[in-house]
Amino acid sequence: MDQPSLYDDIVSGTEQQASALRALSPRSDLSNMLDWENVAEEIENVGRSQAQAGESLRTQSPVHLLKRLSAPRTLPVEHWRRQVEAFQIGARGRCEPSMSQRIDWFNGWAATQELAKPGRTAYGDTLISNLSFQCSLDVDDPLVTPFYIDDALLRIAETTILKSPEKH
Repeated sequence: MDQPSLYDDIVSGTEQQASALRALSPRSDLSNMLDWENVAEEIENVGRSQAQAGESLRTQSPVHLLKRLSAPRTLPVEHWRRQVEAFQIGARGRCEPSMSQRIDWFNGWAATQELAKPGRTAYGDTLISNLSFQCSLDVDDPLVTPFYIDDALLRIAETTILKSPEKH
């Protein structure tokens, strides 16, 4: 079988299975008692749900990295670090090859910044200023083993440095 198995990659597999059901639906020799379109949709929803869970786990790592970078001297700093590690482990166990190409990683950076705000305001901290419009981490970085948190923090911090204006 050249195509991915449902068990190898749940997202691609469910799309493949739903497509196969839709292709069978017009056949008059098959039972009309089955609601082919809804069954295909339910199968696709399984794949979408898995993809959303994987994306959520990947997104939580940069959220907690931003919290840690923005409030380095607060009590929950080590908790945020442990959270990054936990999300990394979860993402590696949950994410499949086809998920990376489906994640709008760079446009989701603004949402990541918004998600990082509530965890710091309780301590009077604000989000680190001058953040880049795009995430300096790659969509697959949360899946890398080992994931070096300090390197990731540095990569994010480096994008916040303002270049001095050019003299004319």
